[in-house]
Amino acid sequence: MSTASHTSPTYVEVVVPLALPKTLTYKWFDDGSEPVVGARVVVALGRKKWTAIVWESHQRSPEGYVAKEVEAVVDESPIMTVAQRDLFAWMASHYMCTLGEMIGAALPAGMKLESTTQIVVHPDADQVSEAGLSDTALLLLDALHVREAMTLRECADLLDVRHPQRIIKTLIQRGLVLTKEELQEHTQPKPIAWLKVADGVTESALSEALAWAGVRAAAMERLLLTVVEHGELPKIQAQKRSRTDAATVKKWVERGILQLEDREPAQPSAPGAASLPSLSDAQTKAYNDVHSSLVARTPVLLQGVTGSGKTEIYTHLIAEALSAGNQVLFLVPEIALTTQLIARLRRFFGDVVQVYHSRFSSRERTNTWMQVMAPKQGQLIVGARSAVLLPLPKLGLIVVDE
Repeated sequence: MSTASHTSPTYVEVVVPLALPKTLTYKWFDDGSEPVVGARVVVALGRKKWTAIVWESHQRSPEGYVAKEVEAVVDESPIMTVAQRDLFAWMASHYMCTLGEMIGAALPAGMKLESTTQIVVHPDADQVSEAGLSDTALLLLDALHVREAMTLRECADLLDVRHPQRIIKTLIQRGLVLTKEELQEHTQPKPIAWLKVADGVTESALSEALAWAGVRAAAMERLLLTVVEHGELPKIQAQKRSRTDAATVKKWVERGILQLEDREPAQPSAPGAASLPSLSDAQTKAYNDVHSSLVARTPVLLQGVTGSGKTEIYTHLIAEALSAGNQVLFLVPEIALTTQLIARLRRFFGDVVQVYHSRFSSRERTNTWMQVMAPKQGQLIVGARSAVLLPLPKLGLIVVDE
């Protein structure tokens, strides 16, 4: 007499990027597969399909209702680390929002497809090769060229599949399509205001302006000295360095001494392999002190005036972390301050430098997210506040600049 073994069904708790008070329970497939915690799945909620994150798997049957089954799997491996999920849960509690809202804020738009999301052809698609695409993907791409925009549901009907998310994911990663939300983001980045000495201002006029400000307006003097010292620099950086504000800038502009100029954000310079800067005796001592504290996993404050050589010290610390195959998170206070910094770091570290900030399109942020989730070598990630939300499984060093 044989006895059939009974296996309890598997359930998953998922987080949908909505303001819901708790996770939602769905039944996993009865095909012997195991859910991957931290990966994306497609679930039905109301009359829509949503991309959700698997938060937990278990075998506890929900009480009082029959759980719907997960519709489809988007990822075969996690897109979030355990540390990230812990961080997001803590942030949701600390800032009194729901976990779904936290996930919605953290993930780039291209990673949060829903059934009403509209897919469009990427404006630069004609510059991307279609080689290696499946017949199904090519069919969808041809249809999008004709119809301009299609919802996920329309894509599914066209392809005669229940869940087109994987096909769309491939096209997004190739740079051939994007969501309509991403298309709106795909506009040129906003210009950055640069501050410089106004055209036609003579040295004698500058001297007179400095002499006047030195007697009557210390803040105006600091600002003008900063601009003269650097030649030209982003307005926000000039204000920060001189400890002044926009009103001080306006006074000099109205007097015709300084001039504002809008410029497009410069692209990072080409990767290079410049030698690391040599350290002076004082810098070497500071480097050794900082290094000892980091080995003991103790945070360190490296304090010094502008131009005192802090950059050279943390450049050597970054190089050491990268050589060990680790990731380095470099946090800067403002986007406008990153252009020159990135160019300098790329001269030393080349293409291991990754940039993550809100001026980039959702596709670029999605690509960076996936690359830092599965690093093949050491990586230096430069970004502002949102960069702390990235998955960093091999984080070895964090540098917070001012």
